[in-house]
Amino acid sequence: INTAIQNNIKRFGNQHSLMLSNILEKSPNKIIIDKVITSNGLSDHPKIIKDTIRQHFTNWTRKHITSSWPDSQWQAEYTPLSQVPNDAFASVSNLITMKEFTDMILNTNAYKAP
Repeated sequence: INTAIQNNIKRFGNQHSLMLSNILEKSPNKIIIDKVITSNGLSDHPKIIKDTIRQHFTNWTRKHITSSWPDSQWQAEYTPLSQVPNDAFASVSNLITMKEFTDMILNTNAYKAP
């Protein structure tokens, strides 16, 4: 086994994923597309298949045009509330003291996540 591993290391060098796939006897996943439906009907011509698939994935992954956010519909929802003081959440960024941490651990049920 060690000899086979050393041979694989020599054979594949820095191509670790290829080496692991070989050791685990994984075969690469491939699909075969020999026909495609276009607007003109069914085609088995290799160039048409390739172009149709390329166009499909280009359209599928195209950059989506979005409007600026928040738009007028949501603007009121994100306007700061006047009744909430500016420093209302200032203590959220305070560091937790060791005493607070210890108290929390001691008062937490051992069989539940805190």
